[in-house]
Amino acid sequence: MKKWFKRLLLFTVCVIVMLLVIAGGSYFMLRREPEWFSRPPMTTEVREAAVARAETQFSRVEDLATSLRAYEARRQKAIREGTTLPSAELPKPLTVRLSEVELNAVFQTFAENRGWDEDLAQYISSPTILLQDKQIVLGGKLKDLNIVTSAYFTTTIDEQGQFRLDLSRVLGGKLPLPDVLLDRYRQTVIKDLVRHLPPLQHSAKIDAKGIPNDATVQASLTKLLLQSIEHQSSEPVFFLPLLTAKGTVPVRLTDVIVTDGHIQMTIAPMSETDRAEMLTRLREPYAPGTK
Repeated sequence: MKKWFKRLLLFTVCVIVMLLVIAGGSYFMLRREPEWFSRPPMTTEVREAAVARAETQFSRVEDLATSLRAYEARRQKAIREGTTLPSAELPKPLTVRLSEVELNAVFQTFAENRGWDEDLAQYISSPTILLQDKQIVLGGKLKDLNIVTSAYFTTTIDEQGQFRLDLSRVLGGKLPLPDVLLDRYRQTVIKDLVRHLPPLQHSAKIDAKGIPNDATVQASLTKLLLQSIEHQSSEPVFFLPLLTAKGTVPVRLTDVIVTDGHIQMTIAPMSETDRAEMLTRLREPYAPGTK
């Protein structure tokens, strides 16, 4: 996960350098810090409480995954015995709602546990996830240039049930960066991501318990970033971190609603067949301009 995040940061760094060269008159707007950056840092007590609330939500996901594994075992037994299971036994989708504070607390905790915080600290300080109306914003202060930058992603589930996370704009300070300035660097980032994707795809695996390895998660996120930059639909699969154990749980995203300060996701369990088909699609070669 840290690789695709670093490449997004590289993308924004290149954009800002271009802006400094071409649009020197906008220096004041570039140096201004957005309101969200002046928020006080999360205290240890606040973060622990937020993680505890999030764990309650994620425990429901783990319960769903456990129920699905039990269902799969019963289904396989029924197949061997030549019988069928009632459809009512299939675990039902559930809705998870997280606040912006909870999401950032989980990210910080997960990053510390995986050692990502030290890697990110070389490039960016105060990495933050913001939730606005229909938008997810990734922001922070670039260390080398001492400039606050933010990338805005609009999010929805389209009519075909695919996930859309479109990179709609990038800001340097409070200055919107025109698409014409971004295109050259967008293509550079796309080529770099495409080059690093195949090894991750080759190493992607999901174990018998339905837990994907890190390469699977990173390959999925790399594809998601590529498709976001190219304004394409993505596989509606989300990897929820297991805070009480190592790894993540893949789930199918059937609905997502982002409002100011909150995100609500309706997720459905993935059967063994669903996971195998997802892994097959994930391993398909990616070419710019295609899914």
